[in-house]
Amino acid sequence: MRSSTSSAYIAALLLCVGTAAGHGLLVDPKPSWVNPNGDLTAYCDLLDGPNLLPGGPYNLGPEDNANMFAKNFKASPYMSLRDFVNKNSATCGACGLTTMVGSTPQSINPAGTIQWKHDDEGFVETHNGPCEVWCDDSIVFQDDNCPLHEPSGLLRVDMDKCRKAKSLVIYWLALHSPQWQVYLNCVALGGNGNSIDPSVPPISTSSSPNATKNVPSTKAVIATPKPSPPSFKPTTTSYTPSPTSFKPPPTPYTPTTPKPATTRYPPQSTDPRSSTPYPSTTRQSTVARPWQQCGGQGYKGPTTCVLGFECIVLQPVWFSQCLAHAPVPSKEFDTWEQCGGRGFTKSLACKAGNVCVSRNDFFSQCVPF
Repeated sequence: MRSSTSSAYIAALLLCVGTAAGHGLLVDPKPSWVNPNGDLTAYCDLLDGPNLLPGGPYNLGPEDNANMFAKNFKASPYMSLRDFVNKNSATCGACGLTTMVGSTPQSINPAGTIQWKHDDEGFVETHNGPCEVWCDDSIVFQDDNCPLHEPSGLLRVDMDKCRKAKSLVIYWLALHSPQWQVYLNCVALGGNGNSIDPSVPPISTSSSPNATKNVPSTKAVIATPKPSPPSFKPTTTSYTPSPTSFKPPPTPYTPTTPKPATTRYPPQSTDPRSSTPYPSTTRQSTVARPWQQCGGQGYKGPTTCVLGFECIVLQPVWFSQCLAHAPVPSKEFDTWEQCGGRGFTKSLACKAGNVCVSRNDFFSQCVPF
C-alpha cells in the first residue's frame, strides 16, 4: 500500500473521480433509483463541515469528529439530521439518488428492521457519523454514531409509527474528513399495516452520550399485534454472507445493477446464510475494486487495487482508496478557484493543501482540507 503522495496528485485524482466513490445503500426495504446503472452507493452531496457547523476543524480521527459534531449539533438550531441536510444540501433533494415516483411500494420486514449495506459489511467502519430513519414525518431511529454503535447496518425501527406510513427515508452523514458525505435513500411504503413479528427478540440499540436533541430514544417501542406465522427470524449474531470469489472487472469500470430476483434482503428462508445480499463481494478478494477502500486503521481487506487503479492515502492513518491513475498537472488552481463543473474544460488540480469539491453539476471549487 502506498503510504504517502503529494497533495497535488491527490487533488488531481479527486478531480477525476468526482462524487462517484460511495460507501453504502439501503437494501431492505429496496429503493428505486433515478439511475439504476450508476453507482448506487454514492453520496448525494459534500458539505463543508467547519463552515456549516462551527465549533471545530473536524480533521481529527473519525470518532473524534463524530463526538465533535454531536456536541456542536446539540447547541445548534437544527432539530434533526433531516433538518440539517434539507437546509444545507444543494444537490440531494428529497431522496438523493433514489426516487419514489412510479416505484412499487415496499414493506418493512416482519422483524421490524431495515438493512444498510456496503459490500460485505454494514456501515463503513471508518466513516463515523450520525444517522436517522423517518417514516413519513415521524423519526423512528436515531444514533449519533451509527458505524460505531450499529456496524452491521441492521437498524430496528419503531413499527408503531411505520405501520401506516407511505415513505421511509434514511439519512447518514459520514464525518471522516471536514468535507461531510451525505447519504440519503427513500423507499415508498404500502401504508397498509406493515406488521412486526412478536416472536422476534428485540435487537439492542445504543446511542452516544451526546444525542441529537428533540428526538426519541433509539430503542424502538415495539407494539405486540396478534401473533402471525413469522417469515423471518434474525439470530442474535450479525448476518455474514457466504464467501464468493471476486473477479476484477474490466476497465473502465461500470457498476452492475442487481437482478430483480434478488430484491429482498434478508431472504425469506429458514437459513438466511443461503442467500447473498446485494451487492455481493467478500473481503477475501485478493485485490480491491475501483473506488473501494484499500487501507486505513482497522481495515482488514485487500490493499492492492485492480489494474489501472492505485491505493491512495486520502486521510492519513484512517482511510485509503483505489483511485484511477492520473498525470500530475504542471499548473494548479488557487484556493476558492473553480476547478470543475459542466462545460468546464481546464484539466488542472488544486494547489497543495486543497481539494476540488463539487458544489453542484455546474460548479466545483478548490477548498482547503
